[in-house]
Amino acid sequence: RTVWAWGANRYGQLGVGVGHDQHTPVQVSGLTDVQIVAAGARHSLAAKIDGTVWAWGRNGEGQLGDGTTDTRVVPVQVKGPGGVGFMTDVRAVAAGGHDYFGSHSLAVKQDGSVWAWGVNTYGQLGDGTTIERHTPVQVAGLSNVTAVAAGGFHSVALTNTGTVWCWGRNSFGQLGNDTTTDSHLPIQVSGLTDVVSIAAGYECTLAVSSDGTAWGWGNNGAGQLGDGTNTLRLSPVQVAEVSGVAAVAAGMNHSVFIGAPLDDTTPPTILAGWPADGSTETVVTHIAVVFSEPVENVTPDDLMLSTGSAVSVTGSGDGPYLFTVTGTAPGPVAALIWGDIADLSGNVLDTYLWAFDQTSVGADLDFDGDVDLDDYILFESCVTGPETAIATECVWADLDDDGDCDLDDFAIFAGHFTGAQ
Repeated sequence: RTVWAWGANRYGQLGVGVGHDQHTPVQVSGLTDVQIVAAGARHSLAAKIDGTVWAWGRNGEGQLGDGTTDTRVVPVQVKGPGGVGFMTDVRAVAAGGHDYFGSHSLAVKQDGSVWAWGVNTYGQLGDGTTIERHTPVQVAGLSNVTAVAAGGFHSVALTNTGTVWCWGRNSFGQLGNDTTTDSHLPIQVSGLTDVVSIAAGYECTLAVSSDGTAWGWGNNGAGQLGDGTNTLRLSPVQVAEVSGVAAVAAGMNHSVFIGAPLDDTTPPTILAGWPADGSTETVVTHIAVVFSEPVENVTPDDLMLSTGSAVSVTGSGDGPYLFTVTGTAPGPVAALIWGDIADLSGNVLDTYLWAFDQTSVGADLDFDGDVDLDDYILFESCVTGPETAIATECVWADLDDDGDCDLDDFAIFAGHFTGAQ
C-alpha cells in the first residue's frame, strides 16, 4: 500500500521534496505497507501495518515527532516517548493545527492508549500542561480508545464504550461540556452515548451514534453543525434531516456525512472493499445489508456500485440481504441501496458487512471485545490472495490456518462482524 498526495507543497507536506504545488497525485517517497494516513494544516502522517508512524512537512512545533523542529520534505519515523526508540503498535493517527499558529498530532496504540505531540498552547496534547512536545507524550486519563480526531486547537477521542472525550481550546464550545473554558486534560462530552464515529473541524466537533443520528457542537458560524441555525453550541445538538448515518468528516467550516435523509429521497449508503491483494484478477466478495424494518422486492439491481457489479441477492424481511458482487482488485467500491424496494420510508440501514459465511472468535484481531471497522482495516492489510504465503506479522489473519490470507479467511472474518462495539 503506497501513499499519494497532491495540493500545496511549500513545506514538503506532499512528501516528495520541496517544490511546486501538485495538481495531480504524486507518490510519497519511500512509504509502503501503509494502513492509514492523516493530513494536518501543513504536515502529514502515516501509520504502517507494522505499527510504526511516519511524518513529513512543516515541523516548527515538533508536530512530526522526530525530536526536532526541522521541516522534513520526505517521511521520517516518529520517535518514541522522550525520544527513545520509535513509536510502535499504532493503529490510528490524526493531524490537526493551523497554518500559522502551530499543529499537533495524535496516535492510538493497540492497547487503547493515546499519544500526542506538537504545539500545546491550549492543552491540545492532553498531558495537563501547555508545553510544546517534540516527541510523543501520553494523553492523561484515557484508556480503551478506538479512534481520535484533531481539530485546529482541540483533540477528540472515542472509547470502546461509545463515550467521547475532548481537550484543548474551547472558545467556541468545541469540547462539548457546556462551557467555553479550555481544558488541558480530557473531559467527557455531555449527553452522548453509543457513539461510533467522530470528526473534528477547525472549531467544531461531530459524532455519529449507533442509532444513525448525527450530532455537532462548537462553532456554527457557517452552519457547519447542520441544525438549521448558525448559533454556537456548547453541547451536542442533533443534525437535522439525516438518519442512517454511518460516518462523518469535517473540514475547516463544513461537514460531510454518509447517510440517508429522513424522507429517503436518496438511498442509505454502505461501503465495501475488494481484497487488497494487488492483483488485477476478478474477485468475488459479498455485501450484507440489514434494515431496521422489513422491506420487499430486493433485487441485485438495487445495489449500485461505482465499480464491479452485483450478480445475485438472497434474503427476506429486514435481512440480512446478501449481495454477491464481482469486480477487479484492488480498490474501494461505494455501494448504494436503491430501486423498487417496497416500504423503504423509515427503514434505514441498521448495519452493514463486507462479506459473510462462518464465524470465528479469532476475528477480533485487535482483541478489544468486538469485531468492527478497526479489525477490518487490520485484516485487509494482510490479504495476500489465494495460496500465497503471508508475512510473519500477519499470521493472526490466517483464520483458517492454511498458510495464506485470502477470500476464505475474509468470509470467516465477516461472519463474525458485529459493527462498532
